[in-house]
Parts: sequence; C-alpha cells; structure tokens
Amino acid sequence: MNSYFKFFATVIVFFIGGIVSIHAQEKSNTMDSKHEVDMADNKEDQLLQDYSWLQKIIDQKDCQGHQVSVYKMKKGDTKFVFVDEGFKRVMYDESGNIYCTNSDELDCVQFYELAPTGDKWYCATE
Repeated sequence: MNSYFKFFATVIVFFIGGIVSIHAQEKSNTMDSKHEVDMADNKEDQLLQDYSWLQKIIDQKDCQGHQVSVYKMKKGDTKFVFVDEGFKRVMYDESGNIYCTNSDELDCVQFYELAPTGDKWYCATE
C-alpha cells in the first residue's frame, strides 16, 4: 500500500472518528456517576482502571460479548485500546478518542502495524 493512500485513509479515519467521538462524549455525559464508581471498585479489572474512560463506554452489568485488548505500535511505545462488541471492533487512543473502526475493507491492527501487548479484559458472563 503506498504512503499517499495510507495518509489519505488516516485523514478520513480521523475525520470520521472525530465526529463519532463528539457524539460518544455527548452521550457519555448523561451517564450517572454511580455506575463509574461500581466499575472502579472491582480491583480485578486493572485494565478498566488503567483506562478509566472505558467506564463510559462499557456497561459491566450488560456487557456480554465485550472484550478489551491493548496493542502497541511495532516501532515505538504508543498504545491503542481495542473494544470488541460482537462483530464491531473500535480502536481508541490511550485518552479514549476513537482512532479507527474495523470494517470489511479495513483491519486497524494490520493497517497501523500493531502488536498485541497481552493486556486483555473479558466481560464476565453469567
């Protein structure tokens, strides 16, 4: 894939991600703080504590099928957090901004040449 196409695709992803991120932020502002406290109390979920913004996008009481995994750039220390919900996979930067969304034509891990760190969280199923 040539570098011009990668640049163009990245610009589109940032533009779309910014729009979705604004909408998600507006939606998350309506969540109650009690839910955030409930998630933070569970010491076993270190990944959710390390990336506290995950509390705004994952409802631990209704999260069946959710998985969180951390990847990093193969060259460098920049990390990204992936949230999988069934067939939907969204890549966030460390601050919680949407960076990329997988589609039939785009695999974010391959596109950005990422490697797994081994840090994962799975929703507890009942």
